[in-house]
Amino acid sequence: MEAFRCNSRQGASSLCPGWDVHDVGRYPAASVTGALTLQLRTSGSTGGGRDRVRGLRVVTDDAALDVGTGPLVHGSALDLLLAVSGRPVPDGALRGPGAARLGSAGDTLS
Repeated sequence: MEAFRCNSRQGASSLCPGWDVHDVGRYPAASVTGALTLQLRTSGSTGGGRDRVRGLRVVTDDAALDVGTGPLVHGSALDLLLAVSGRPVPDGALRGPGAARLGSAGDTLS
């Protein structure tokens, strides 16, 4: 974790403001896909994203995951994990007819 710290103006070490998950490196594909699968099947009342994707077909571009029915939304497993979790994703990271609906769950990063 120390490798991902930066110095604040006050000289104290802190997590870098303005950084997002894309700035700190690569994550093992199996871990991201596993976390996405868990989010997709967990109710929103317990912190999951199942309610956010109800009525959407979610397909990863970089992993073998194709879940649900309805308008398609696809992207990288990491970007889908962020969106399903209600976190912001980079502009254009999600594609397909369902992208606007899922992308509206969190802000987008410009």
